[in-house]
Amino acid sequence: MTALNDTNNHQESAAQNDHATPSAGGAAASAERNSNSESQNNSIRWERINWPERVAVLASLLVLAVVTIPRLPPGVCHDDSGGIQLAAATLGITHPPGYVGYVSIGHVLTLVPGVNPAYMVTLGCWGAGMVVVFLAIMLQIRLGVNAFIAASLGLGFAYHHRIWSNLLMPEVYMPTLAFVAASAYLLVKYATLGKRRCLLWSALLFGVALSNRPPTLFVLPFLVAGWWCAENAWSSNFRSKLRTFVIVVIVAALPGVYAVGYLWVKDRPETTYNYLEAYNVEWQSLPSSNAGVGAKIDRITWLVSGAQFRTMMGTSWKRAKQKFRWLRGEILPDGLARILLYRAVTDIAVGLLVLLGAICVFKRSMTAGWLLIGMLIGSVAFVTFYRIHGDAADIRPLLFAVTVLIGAAVSNVFSRYGNGRLRYAAPGLFIIACVFTLADAPYRRTAGLHVDASEFAKNADLASLPQDAIVLSAWPNVTPLWFYQKVLTPRPDINIICAVGSNWRKLVEHDLDRPIYAATLSPPDWPGYTWKPLRNISRLERNEEEPPTRTRQD
Repeated sequence: MTALNDTNNHQESAAQNDHATPSAGGAAASAERNSNSESQNNSIRWERINWPERVAVLASLLVLAVVTIPRLPPGVCHDDSGGIQLAAATLGITHPPGYVGYVSIGHVLTLVPGVNPAYMVTLGCWGAGMVVVFLAIMLQIRLGVNAFIAASLGLGFAYHHRIWSNLLMPEVYMPTLAFVAASAYLLVKYATLGKRRCLLWSALLFGVALSNRPPTLFVLPFLVAGWWCAENAWSSNFRSKLRTFVIVVIVAALPGVYAVGYLWVKDRPETTYNYLEAYNVEWQSLPSSNAGVGAKIDRITWLVSGAQFRTMMGTSWKRAKQKFRWLRGEILPDGLARILLYRAVTDIAVGLLVLLGAICVFKRSMTAGWLLIGMLIGSVAFVTFYRIHGDAADIRPLLFAVTVLIGAAVSNVFSRYGNGRLRYAAPGLFIIACVFTLADAPYRRTAGLHVDASEFAKNADLASLPQDAIVLSAWPNVTPLWFYQKVLTPRPDINIICAVGSNWRKLVEHDLDRPIYAATLSPPDWPGYTWKPLRNISRLERNEEEPPTRTRQD
């Protein structure tokens, strides 16, 4: 990185010298660069935002902080959220594709003394969500949208239930979108100002997103197209473009190299939390981590490629139509659509706004246009290809792009640089958006509290379980139990096994003489045994044999 920075600093210095040199050649080169920049970035002005604009941005973020921070889960969570918290706290390996970058960043947060490490991971994911909202507002402002309108749309973006839910619980979706959005923002800045460090940071941040969440690959072709438009504004030399491209690829690959190295070192039985080992206990489909280099490569490949979920991948025309119908309802939920207008009319209105916004963005910045369209199309492609609904069908990049595009569309009325009377209405609309957000927050979905497993894990009371106990659990409940066992209540003698209920007996049939518990009050039936409720878990007990019935002859 130092060598790359030195190279780029030299290039920037040379470019500045060209501008400063009074020679005819330098003046001609400067004029060509300025001409190219103006043609590629028609009306972008990258200037410092003034104090009213700062007020709009900061006030919107403050309103969101007020209504979301009190609703964050205070400790460890169920399901994948608990897995991320556990991996970050122990610097381990979580579920596919491993999320090495997020785990590493989260681990730094867990080092804050006196604070529950699980809560610090939650706070980090919340912070990533706030960065996403901030960038959605700032990108609109850079594209010429009135700051108060941009902030209002930012609050509307956060109001969507998919964004709102992920502001309130630790998940990987907001960090991914934060890195992608930051990469896009810096690339637009590079296209406008030509600062090489913006390009390198953009490449590095996108590399982080791609190495942690492979579906980001759908955005990559559009990112390259955006970079090409930006590069044409500052260089007409093919060799220079090729050299820049090679440097950018190297920088973008660094997070991936780190991820592979991390997994290579951490994939061993001694790692406090290793999802690969836990998975293999149940299914025994992976080679041992100690079986040599080939086995190690197979295990890492299985993890980072998401092989566990391949049965959910693929599509057909029938499934694609179902997904598009689902997507239509997700972008603008039926309830909100009915409040505004009839469903069909609302869909057409939103579609026209997005189309108009895309035209406006491409006119103002080809780079920004390609990036936003890439986020939109990439999200639709992933949702169509991945046969699952809910949070895992990640539409957040699409919502980000739609928000910015709608902002660009309404900038024709509420321009950042407009002097008409309508500019006085923008602060009023922003105040309405803030009041609505504050007033409606108590009635919104409490997603963060729903995933909170603090009470569940506390009531399980692992510290009181007998020596060498076995605890069986499915995935949603096992992560908070592991967290309490490995981080808060060290009990290395307890064996907590993650498995589906149908596999439980097979996994413990040779240990039925040990104390066996189930992390649910409704475990599967086992002939000859009874599950006795104990707090919020159950203990397995052998049925007493009934004495034989005496006959009259006896």
